[in-house]
Amino acid sequence: MGGRVASHLVDEAPVGEVDGLVCFGYPFHPAKRPETLRTEHLATLRAPALIVQGERDALGNRQEVDGYVAQGLLSSTINVHWLADGDLAPAGVGAALDRITVPVASGVAVAVAVTGVPVSVAGVA
Repeated sequence: MGGRVASHLVDEAPVGEVDGLVCFGYPFHPAKRPETLRTEHLATLRAPALIVQGERDALGNRQEVDGYVAQGLLSSTINVHWLADGDLAPAGVGAALDRITVPVASGVAVAVAVTGVPVSVAGVA
């Protein structure tokens, strides 16, 4: 399950049913169409969320996502952990897996420590 589908499921879940959300990359917009945002439900997301995103991700880079935050398009429950090494699209992950494993794990560990949300893995896409 991808980050977008998972975020919709968490958004639609009854209050208290989901403790939190971690997305390894989120498609904030379709490829080459940054004007078509996929953020509407993220503005009101209730559950704590961590989005691990590459700074150069083609579906939402740091400059774009910082703009969404400034515009109030992301809930205050969402934290974005940035990977300086670029892109979490499948090809980007495969190419940089050895360089991103520790930063990704560190970002998740910090989010869990800060929120106190227990972590369990339900599935892997």
